[in-house]
Amino acid sequence: MPQTPLTTRFLPSVAAIDRAEWDRLYGTFAEGFDFHVACHASPPESLKFSAAAVFEGDRLVAGVPLLHAIFRLDMPLQGRFPGVSHWLERNLRRYVCLPVLAAGSPYTDELGLALDPALDVSGRQHAMGTLVEDMLVRARAASTVADLIAFKDVTEAQAVWADPVLRRFGFSRVATLPVAILPLPFRNEAEYIASLTQNQRSNLRRKLKKAKRVRVEVRQSIVGLEQQIAELREATRAEAGADYGDFEQVAPAYFANVMQHMPGNARVLLYWLDDELIGFALVFLEPRRMIFQYVGMRYPAAREHGVYFLNWMTMVRLCLEMGIDELRAGQTTYVTKCRLGCTLERSWIYFRHRTPAYNFMCRLLKTLFAIDRIDPDLKALGKQAPYRRSPQESDVSGQSNQPPADERQHVMSVRGQCRRPAAIEHTV
Repeated sequence: MPQTPLTTRFLPSVAAIDRAEWDRLYGTFAEGFDFHVACHASPPESLKFSAAAVFEGDRLVAGVPLLHAIFRLDMPLQGRFPGVSHWLERNLRRYVCLPVLAAGSPYTDELGLALDPALDVSGRQHAMGTLVEDMLVRARAASTVADLIAFKDVTEAQAVWADPVLRRFGFSRVATLPVAILPLPFRNEAEYIASLTQNQRSNLRRKLKKAKRVRVEVRQSIVGLEQQIAELREATRAEAGADYGDFEQVAPAYFANVMQHMPGNARVLLYWLDDELIGFALVFLEPRRMIFQYVGMRYPAAREHGVYFLNWMTMVRLCLEMGIDELRAGQTTYVTKCRLGCTLERSWIYFRHRTPAYNFMCRLLKTLFAIDRIDPDLKALGKQAPYRRSPQESDVSGQSNQPPADERQHVMSVRGQCRRPAAIEHTV
């Protein structure tokens, strides 16, 4: 049976898409319409945002934020061999620094692809095929001129149905940073702590003892603190063991914009030592999960007073109080997060060069671009990294981030009689 013709419209922002239509497709996920409007209002200097929408006639069937950036093939060298990286940029910039048109956002760790929930697998693949085909055309346009076309942070659940489409168009895939997921099938904090190893329980109690003088505050506004929060974020970025280039940048106005546009979903957790702000965390709330977005700390005070572990337990406590049974704990710091009970959810970057000959070379050398190879914690974990099993198709929308059915049943059996999730408006 022939597929209904679809068309792709390229727009300056997600804000140009009808709000009600986007919500109909994307549902109640926190990183939805308001989130992308906030992001597009505060792009980092080196990045440009836009959006693509796929229509059947005048009916929206798919939408995705777009990212225009420079992808550096030498990214794996930037942290470990900066001298080599600088030489390559200086002498071989045309071959090392490639303009990219990517579906996705630098501010998320999963592809924010909105799909009509009425689409079956065939319908989703048809919408994706239309989007891919038109992005390839767009990449050749004089106003765009992108060498690479990419889909950023495709989850395992999305890859189940999207992989055949992207392969058909000549895309290769490499692993990017996985996402740490903490299931919380516990009735209280004591049960969570009891689930950890004895060594980790002792370590956690030791760290929390250091944090006794730290005051915790949960806010829905950061008015007056914008500059301090931006500085704390940059201080933490400077401490990181790996450099992810432009994709790690956060515009100074980002935090204020998110808090302003997402009053129902966004919270900032503040950590005070007397009158000095020594740490913060930005989290998003959904009925069934919390998303740990960004953290920033003032060193050495934050380290000396155990702020990382205080923040972790603050998030766990909030989840348990609200009946949220999953903390999406983000990327990096994997060794610590795994010791605290997290499993890892794989994520992928699909990419292709618009020129067939260069694309062939990219496919041969694709393992050199794997972002997960840069991270020192993943190297330390090695084969012991607790990756989740690849999920089977379980959600018509293609956006489910729940673990496979057998893992969900195990979580619920441990949890026993649990509360119904509290309404977000009732949280703090």
